[in-house]
Amino acid sequence: MAYEVVTAGFRTDPRAWLAAACVKRAKEGRWYRTPRAVLREIEGYTDPLEGSRTQAIRRAQRRGTYEKIPYKRVVRGYNARSRLLYLESGGLLSVDVLGPDERRLLFRRTTTGLEPLALWLSPNGMPKKFEGWEDTFTAANERIQRVWAQAGGEGLVPLWCRPHMCRHFVSA
Repeated sequence: MAYEVVTAGFRTDPRAWLAAACVKRAKEGRWYRTPRAVLREIEGYTDPLEGSRTQAIRRAQRRGTYEKIPYKRVVRGYNARSRLLYLESGGLLSVDVLGPDERRLLFRRTTTGLEPLALWLSPNGMPKKFEGWEDTFTAANERIQRVWAQAGGEGLVPLWCRPHMCRHFVSA
């Protein structure tokens, strides 16, 4: 969730909290660190002028996509210490109890309209489902295979990746 990623002004690998509802078979959440190189990439992706996340949001806002979503929750604030979200409806919500599907329904109101709190978005501007990463990586691996073959490469492609491999780059 965008509130849970520290990107500006980091000096060391900042700690972030992973809620128990997002950890497989866990009763408690856990802390993890995100390397600065990853945070720099996230800053590029979320850049308000040139980032692809911003572009996807603007397209979805023009289509009125976010306004049409039933059961969405609009967040007006976040307390990082207590990990509580303040809702426009006046309620409070702990991020520790929100699983991945519930987090996809969290939005904030900006000067340009509603915006998902989810960090990773599909090209249509909707929060990416965690299982959707398989398709993303399959398509990327297929593109690499085509380029490899066009360049005269033979046999197995020396570069490929699966989503599970990436978790080792950001775990503490």
